[in-house]
Amino acid sequence: MQRKKEQTIGRRNEQRTDKKLAIGQEEKMQRKKEQTIGRRNEQRTDKKLAIGQEVYVKPAKYYTQKTKERYRGPFTISKINDDNTVEVEDIRKRKFKYHINSLKLGFVAESLSEED
Repeated sequence: MQRKKEQTIGRRNEQRTDKKLAIGQEEKMQRKKEQTIGRRNEQRTDKKLAIGQEVYVKPAKYYTQKTKERYRGPFTISKINDDNTVEVEDIRKRKFKYHINSLKLGFVAESLSEED
């Protein structure tokens, strides 16, 4: 009888210890997750888009070929939506809708005569 009591007490102590370890691990995992999110947010760069700005678009079906164009365009931004999408139009005024991640900002070179 005494031996059964000791085994039961031993199991209870193990269960308590296991619960404490589980709680400690959960807290540690939560802190690690928050650190990772914070680090990624620091590295993040938001694209500064404006209506009328020229952009290039990465095609949806992108095949890695040496001679294939990687971006199409230039397109002009006609509308910026809240759901991270942008409406762009081409030279012929046809409108397309793309996600912000598939856009590349166009580069506008300043004329050389202004520097002189």
